[in-house]
Amino acid sequence: MGLKDLESTIRKLLKYEKPPKYVVLHIAGNDLGETKVGYLRNEIKATLEKVHSYLPNSSIVWSQILPRTHWRYSESHDCMMTSRLRINSAIASFVLQHEGHYIKYPDILPNSTFLKEYGVHLTDLGNDIFLNNLQGALEMFICSGSSTYPDNFGSMHIS
Repeated sequence: MGLKDLESTIRKLLKYEKPPKYVVLHIAGNDLGETKVGYLRNEIKATLEKVHSYLPNSSIVWSQILPRTHWRYSESHDCMMTSRLRINSAIASFVLQHEGHYIKYPDILPNSTFLKEYGVHLTDLGNDIFLNNLQGALEMFICSGSSTYPDNFGSMHIS
């Protein structure tokens, strides 16, 4: 889902569902490169503020934008990876300052072990690691009240 679709999707879901305790947002990867980083950062923040206004008792969880080997709007892999890091850092700080949570994926690297041959979507192994991190993060947020997953002690790096 693109960032532009998030607000309307949440409004539609609220017509049929109760507000959740946690809202995991894994968005903006497809938006990256389409607009300048500063503008995208500000748009994400503004959208998250709107989401929070619809869901004042829900905790927002920023699921970081994953690395890729191919980006739709740029031929410069290094520039896009830098932009991804800048967005993840800025939005993680913003969410944490607003009592939300942040999920990192240090074990998912931009290579053929974790990404399909075209370099965007996850392989089965990459998807398993992604889902395992989501589950572990939510369990940790619920049970311990921690705000970031994994903490500095919890990650292993697969090469």
